[in-house]
Amino acid sequence: EIRSEELRQPRCRYGSFLPYPYARRTTYLTIMPIKVPRDMVANVRLTLPLGFAFETEQLLVEQYYGRNPQGVTDIWPGEFPVIEDDVVARWDDPMEFRTFSANGLRAKYGFKIAVRLPWWPQTNNKFFVEFGFSEPVLDEGEPGPRPLAFFLDGPMQLRALRGTDVDYWTGLAAYSQTVRILVTTATILLTGEGLLLRAGEGSQTLKCSCPDPSLLSGLSCAVVRGKLYGDLMVELVVSTTLVAGEYAFPLQCENPEVVVSQMNWTFGSYEDPTEFPQVSIIDTEATVPGFSAKYPLATFARWTGYEATGFNPRPLRPCGTILAFRLHPRNSSVSASRARIRAPEGTRFNLECLDDLVTDAGLVLGAGVETSRVFSGVPSVYTCRGHAHRAYLTWLEALQPLVQYAFRIWAINPAVQPTDNIWTLEVDDQASEVVAAAPVQRFGDVLFSVAVPSLRLPGSLIEGSGGNRMTLTFTPTVPARSMLLVASPGYSFGAGGAGGCTGMRLVGRALPGTQGSFLVVPTLRGCEASLRNITFTMDILTGYAYELSLDIVTPVDNATAGVFTVFSTARGGLLGDESWAAAPALLPVMSRFAVERVSGVATSLTP
Repeated sequence: EIRSEELRQPRCRYGSFLPYPYARRTTYLTIMPIKVPRDMVANVRLTLPLGFAFETEQLLVEQYYGRNPQGVTDIWPGEFPVIEDDVVARWDDPMEFRTFSANGLRAKYGFKIAVRLPWWPQTNNKFFVEFGFSEPVLDEGEPGPRPLAFFLDGPMQLRALRGTDVDYWTGLAAYSQTVRILVTTATILLTGEGLLLRAGEGSQTLKCSCPDPSLLSGLSCAVVRGKLYGDLMVELVVSTTLVAGEYAFPLQCENPEVVVSQMNWTFGSYEDPTEFPQVSIIDTEATVPGFSAKYPLATFARWTGYEATGFNPRPLRPCGTILAFRLHPRNSSVSASRARIRAPEGTRFNLECLDDLVTDAGLVLGAGVETSRVFSGVPSVYTCRGHAHRAYLTWLEALQPLVQYAFRIWAINPAVQPTDNIWTLEVDDQASEVVAAAPVQRFGDVLFSVAVPSLRLPGSLIEGSGGNRMTLTFTPTVPARSMLLVASPGYSFGAGGAGGCTGMRLVGRALPGTQGSFLVVPTLRGCEASLRNITFTMDILTGYAYELSLDIVTPVDNATAGVFTVFSTARGGLLGDESWAAAPALLPVMSRFAVERVSGVATSLTP
């Protein structure tokens, strides 16, 4: 039974509308005023809407919990509640509530508690508050459980900038780099409105320039300084309507020449960003960590990967990367070290990446690998948190200066090679320059097609009239000695083994700027077909775009349409390129087709 007892519904207030999954910021929820219809002693339970969660971090819990928010007349009688499954708060001990305060005025209760907002309101967007949820209320009214309960509507729209991020290469002082700003707007911006990116305190000597105009469709850009403190700000004013969505702004920046503390960037959308701060906010601002200018690391390098380390440079493959560094003597004491690893954009670290680290010096290069390198493994890492192509490490001790450290970390390679294919490292107050990452070994310009885009009749064979002809184009990035082609389910190269590979032809055309022959026809040294798989051995050179044509049979239906995957083995047996191409949609096959009669009068064409 749910009863309201003529209760006037309280209000919900929020510290901000920043969604936790994007801003990583906890806010507070205030429910007030609660006016009980009669004196009672009852326990209380609050259930959050779908997607919300209570904050359980002790520091934030103590900071946000309040029993007498502004506007109440009587202190909430309960201490911090029991949190159940992150979504239920229970004040289990019965609490006394009065209808009137000691001064004779209507008693108003309320409380404030830390919560995490979802990325967007969910279907059941209501708070549920219950008085006497597990025991009868002790009062003079009608006995029975839960005499007082009510729903409160959650926020209908979380108007906040989402997906905000400051992706920088390195914090090395006086270093020139690309700083990529990411932001997702929730509201359409009209002409004259726009975004303002503020670098905040410490950015007075940070120098940045606007992105290339070709990257700013519908926006005008200006880099200005704050009127009060001279902090760096980037104004992006809309010249045509800007739809809500995700945007990236690559700024070319030069870090401050002197060491400065971390700059926290604040992003916001405003009715007229050029008039900041006398402006009206459209989407709630988001503040995200930036970077600080740091001293240089003594050394930083990416060591060549070994087979024993799981080094695999192919796209979207798990790959072990070995990073080595040495610290200069510090200018200030550090009790526990922290590090930031930035991999090439598109790399993916696991959220919990502690198990992806190899820190034992005897295993960093692989078990049993002999090396002349002299180094130490890093001490045991306490935490490792991955975020896209960045990983953040902490220790319970300070890393020692002038020690050559090395460790290995696993991550998923990018799908394609990024423009800035680099690694950087920051440890405490020191930062590295960029070092080159291993190239992503992915065939370029992969395209698959068939001569007749139709399905086949059941029972058709590759050697018979039901056969078809496929063409695969690709551009290798490393020289190869053999290739493996795996067809989408339903396709077949036949089962001829070493005697298969009917009608195979491979031709390479030189890419612009390539020295040597315009055309190459590799000598086939071996070929083996087995239904969906075909392997052929021949020398594949870089600098050429290849076209492979081969007999094939197509599927009998489109239910299994997928992709073709092609692999190569580099010279010396090393890993070569890998890529894939979508199988085309096929049309139904005609059961019969014939030319029975040709009529007409031939026309003589005289030049």
